[in-house]
Formats: sequence, structure tokens, C-alpha cells
Amino acid sequence: MPTLANKLLGKPLVLFLLGLLLIAAVAAYSVVSIQRYSTLLDQSGQVDDRLVELTRLDDGQLTVSQLRSQVAGIVEAERGLVRQQSQAASQQARDSIAIVALGILLSLAVLGLLAFAISRETTRRAKAEDDLNALSTELEDRIKLRTGQLRKKEARLSSILAASPDALIVVGTNGNIAFASDRLQDIFGYAPSEIIGKPIETLMPRRFRHGHSGHLRHFLDDPKAREMGAGLQLFAARKDGSEFPVEISLNPETEGEDLSVVAAIRDVSDRAAVMESLREATNKAKMAELSKSEFLANMSHELRTPMNGVIGFTDLLLSSELNQEQKYHLQLIAESGQSMLVLLNSILDLAKIESGKLKAEHAPFNIQDTIGSSSRLMRVAAEQKGLKLNLKIDSDVPQHVMGDEYRTKQVLTNIVGNAIKFTASGWVSISAAAVGAAGDRKIEITITDTGIGIDRTRQKEIFDEFVQADSSVVRCFGGSGLGLTISQRLLEVLGGGISCESEPGKGTSFVITLPLIEADPLSAGSSCHIDKKQQPDKVARNARILVAEDHDINRVLITALLKQLGYHPDIAEDGAEAIEKIEQAIDDEDPYSIILMDLQMPNVDGMEATRKLRQLGVTNEALPIIAVTAHAYQEDIKACHAAGMQDHLGKPIIKDDLGKVLEKWLPVPTEAEQVRV
Repeated sequence: MPTLANKLLGKPLVLFLLGLLLIAAVAAYSVVSIQRYSTLLDQSGQVDDRLVELTRLDDGQLTVSQLRSQVAGIVEAERGLVRQQSQAASQQARDSIAIVALGILLSLAVLGLLAFAISRETTRRAKAEDDLNALSTELEDRIKLRTGQLRKKEARLSSILAASPDALIVVGTNGNIAFASDRLQDIFGYAPSEIIGKPIETLMPRRFRHGHSGHLRHFLDDPKAREMGAGLQLFAARKDGSEFPVEISLNPETEGEDLSVVAAIRDVSDRAAVMESLREATNKAKMAELSKSEFLANMSHELRTPMNGVIGFTDLLLSSELNQEQKYHLQLIAESGQSMLVLLNSILDLAKIESGKLKAEHAPFNIQDTIGSSSRLMRVAAEQKGLKLNLKIDSDVPQHVMGDEYRTKQVLTNIVGNAIKFTASGWVSISAAAVGAAGDRKIEITITDTGIGIDRTRQKEIFDEFVQADSSVVRCFGGSGLGLTISQRLLEVLGGGISCESEPGKGTSFVITLPLIEADPLSAGSSCHIDKKQQPDKVARNARILVAEDHDINRVLITALLKQLGYHPDIAEDGAEAIEKIEQAIDDEDPYSIILMDLQMPNVDGMEATRKLRQLGVTNEALPIIAVTAHAYQEDIKACHAAGMQDHLGKPIIKDDLGKVLEKWLPVPTEAEQVRV
């Protein structure tokens, strides 16, 4: 404010100084006038002195007339001086009065201006003081408001820090702790006052302290929010020295030119314990799943082995001389065996899918032939119930596609079989068409029947495990309730899907969709499915066959089947004996033509025996090896090929399947070697 006052007083002060200068001028003029008056007085004195001198000279030397003349001159001179003095005095009086009046006016003006300036300055100062007071009051109110807000924020921050599961600390560039939240004591055992000012390494296990300064420098060189040790397990140390797992989040904080690091430290001991429990539970579950898979695989083998005997010997008996009643009973046994085999395959398929071990093939195959083959396989069952089985494949369905032929046929056979099973009269139709735009084409296969139908409320549930549309279905038609579940899961593996539309009493329509990826016809394998009625007569060949089988019943069965086909095999009870007999036959220059090798055998199993034979130089051209086993999955077949086997024959062994395999791999016989069976 002094600067403002100086500005306000500047102009009146100049006027005041001018007034003083004017008064000084008046005073100087008065002094000059007085000096002039003094000069006139001096001149008057000189006249008087001359008169005196004349008087003194009046010694008779002057005449009276001369005297009178001089006196008159002197008197006239005095009168002139008096007039001059009077005029000078009057002029001086007038000038003095004017100057005094002017000085008074100027002084009054100066005083008025000073009074006005002082009044205005006083008013301005009062207003400025009022403004300052108002501003001071406003600032005080703002400070109070801001202080209240800061206190609220501080209280909120304190509440957040208290509620946070993390301990928050601030570390300076020197590596010392500048701040610690109260949560630190709960996690580390240190009170904040104990830890502030100490190096951050205090909270770390000794084995990690030596390299931490480098990590701090690295963060300060590139300060940004991050997770410390992302992907690594971090550990901290409590006051008592015990270690525990933590998660740490880092964030830079800048105050002026000072940089510090804010670290949020979370104790994850409980989570680590839970994760460890989950890992243990997961490992146990995996072990249980592995055990289940191994159990199912073993059970598959163990169940298929006796079923091989039941179904195989039943087929043998059915081809023998029997009366009608015996043949009927044997047919029931054969059908029961086939039903057991279907159920066993379904359970094993479901277990395989659940364990994630079922993988789809991606190879070229003839989709039209696969659909037609499924229809032909089920035609006999449809005719036995008096049903018409219709098949229609649109012309826009390509012949060769990429996919899994075996699983596709399995799904189609399952759905068509269900349609036939649940239809008492009428028809079952299979239709196929290509749908969708280019780039997203699909094959849509629709299986429609005139069967019992499914209630709308139950249509979604029928795809669940062991669920059928109605309890009466089990009583009337039987079944395990796994067919649709497995079909849906298989289609998911194949990249397709299945949907259902049905109305009770009017029939059901299942729509199967499969991805349509066309394949080169030249690369697609020829799928020649020939009906039994069209098969040529089998001929026996002069071929040496070795059967490696450890199970007594299976040895008897396969020997009987081979004899019916016109062959007389040799027997080896395990892989080791099979290798010995093959080597001996080569030495005797009478080698075997083909080996039927069981996979699970004591001492040396079929896989190991095959690998050893190939290592010994026995080529697949010289000696084809056919796997004969209860393991019938695609990966099992792949494993057989990888071991050096040429084909796969699943148990239970069917005589026709056995004959096809022998015809495929045995050398073409000469006319002399052909003997009609």
C-alpha cells in the first residue's frame, strides 16, 4: 500500500511545492521593492544634505537670487522625490497586496487540493482496508473450507488405509522408508514409528537383500506403475524373521523435484495355502482321473476278453447244425452280447471325452459313402420292425470332405439306431444337404422318424447323461441314456452340433451339423463298404499264420475262426515266444505270412514285440503284423501303427472282419493254392 499512497499524494505535493515557490517569489519581490524605497530615501537625504550645504555657503558670497534659485531647485527636486516615493510606495502596496492575495489563493488552493487528496486517499484507504478485510475474511473461509476438506480426505484416506488389506509404504530415492500405514503392524509386526527411516530391505528376507538396490534404481530410472516381480513368487520377512509370500504393486510419486516409490504390499499366505490345496486337489483329481482311465481301460480289456469268447463262440455255434429253438436261444445270446458291447463302448467313450483324451481325426474321407454306409448298416434292423428307411443326399453335398470318418459314422449310427428303436411303425428318413454361405458352409444331416416323440419340456434334458425322455421308455425300449450324450459330445469334438424337434405321438427330428471342408478327391481314402450279400466267396490260402495270444479262450476262439476260414495257425502265448517262433521260421526258410498280435500279454507285450521285430530287420512287407486287442480307440490304432503294425482288429472278433483283414494283407494266392471253403 505505500506505493499506492505515494501515487495518490504525488500531484497535491507538486502543487504545494509550486505554492511555496510562488510565496518565495512574492517575498523576493518585496525585498526588491524595499530596496528601491531605500534608494529613494537615500536620494531624499542627499537633497537635504545639499540644502544644508547651501545654508553653510550662505556666507555672503552668494546672491539672494542665486540662493532662491537653488532653493527652488532643491524644493522641486524634493517634490519630485516625494512623488516618486509616493508612487513607488503605492505600487509596492498594490503589488504586495496582489502577491499576498495570490499567495493566499494559491495556498488555499493547495490546501484544498491537499484536503481533497487526503480525503480521497482516506476514502481509498478505507475502501482498500474494507477490501482487504473482505479478502481476508474470504481467505479465512476458504482456508477453513479447504482445511475441512483436507481433514475429511485425511479421515477418508485413514479409513481406506485401515480397511485396505495391503500395507502401504513410501520409499525415498535413498531407499529409506518415509511413510508406513498402520496395516504394516498387522502384516509385518512393526509399528509405523519403528520402521520409518529404516531401509526397505528391513522388510525383506536376507537372501533377497543384496540385489534390491539395483531393482530400486531400475524403477527410478523408468518410474511407472507396475507389479513387482510379475509372474514370480515374492517373499517378505516379518519382525520375528519368518518369511511369507506377498504381492507388491509399485507406483511412482512426485512432489516437486523429489521422486519416491509407493508400494502396496499384500500378504497372500492364505491364498497361497488355498492354491496349494487346490493344486493338491487338482493333482488328486488328475490321479483319480488317470486311475479311472486306467481302470476303464483295464475293464475294457477284461470285459471285452470274455465277451470275445461269448460273441465269438455264439457266432460259431450259429453256423453249425442246430434246431430252431437252439438257434433262437443263441441269437438271443448274440444280441445280448452285442448290447453289452454297445453299452461298454458308450461308457468308455464318455470317460474318454470327459478326460479330454478323445481327439478328432482331420483326414479326407467320403462323406456320401459314410452316410450311405450308416444307412445300410441299420437297414436290417429297420426291416425287422417293418419300417421304411429312406435316404436322400442332395447334389450340393460334396463327396470328399475333411473330418473324422469313424466318429461321424458312430454318431449317425447312434442317432439312426435310436430312431429305429423308438419307432413302432411308419418310417425313418436320412437326408443330407449343404447349408450356409461361402466361408461358413456346413453339412446338415436330418434324421426324422414317426416314433413316440419327446415332450417339449424334456427335449433339452435328453442330452444329459443317463437321462431318457420318460421312465416308461426304459421299461418299453431299454437303453442306458448315454447315446445322445455321447453323440452331442462327439459332435462338439468334431466342431459340429445337434438339435432336436419333436412332438409326442408324431415323431422326432434330429438335425446334425458338421463343418464342411472339401478335400481333394485324389487324397481321400476309398471307403468301399460292401454288403455281406455282395461279398465274394472266401478262399483258403497256403499261408502260415502265427497267433500271439495269452488268453486260453481267445486262443481257442481265434483258432476255430481261422480253421473255418481255411487256415491252420500256430500259437504263441506271449510276445517273447512269438519273436522266437518268427526268428526260427526265418532260419528254417519257412517264414510266417502274417501275425495276429494281442497287445496285452505277460513278459513281452504286443507293442514291444513288434518294435523288436522291426529292429531285427523284419519288414512290414515281409511280415504284416495285425493288432488284435480290446483297445479300439483311434489313438490306440495310431499307437499300433507307430509301433510297426499294419492294421487293427478289435475284440470281440467277428469272423467276417477277420476274413477281410486276412484277404487284405495276405499275398494273392495262385490258382493252385485256392481252395474253396
